[in-house]
Amino acid sequence: MSNAARSMLMHHLSICTPEPESRVEEFYTEVMGFQKIRSVRNGKDLLLYFRLGDELLLEVIIDPDSAPYIPDGNSDGGFAHFAFVVETIGPWLEAVQTHELEITYGPELIPALKINTFLFRDPFGAVWELMEETE
Repeated sequence: MSNAARSMLMHHLSICTPEPESRVEEFYTEVMGFQKIRSVRNGKDLLLYFRLGDELLLEVIIDPDSAPYIPDGNSDGGFAHFAFVVETIGPWLEAVQTHELEITYGPELIPALKINTFLFRDPFGAVWELMEETE
């Protein structure tokens, strides 16, 4: 494979959930700080698009027939999650705790990786990792 074929940029993350639009919008705008930029009806599904800054686009597909997103914690010895670097985890940790979301790991300073990190499960079952870089 040539180097040109390996070049790519992430376009968006996508999550599918049976949860109602109001709950999805509240979480991603109020807790995570995303801006809702559009919604599109595609048959029975409603696709919501959220942006965080200039880079991150999140697509949430609301499908009333879908199962909640729950990663298999045992597949290949690992687990699936989204990981993002933030300036400081303090305000994020406070927001997660205020909304009584399950913290699945941390917060923990990991000197070998030069990060302070925690993971939490959002209301729809997806696991998010938020980390701040340390010196």
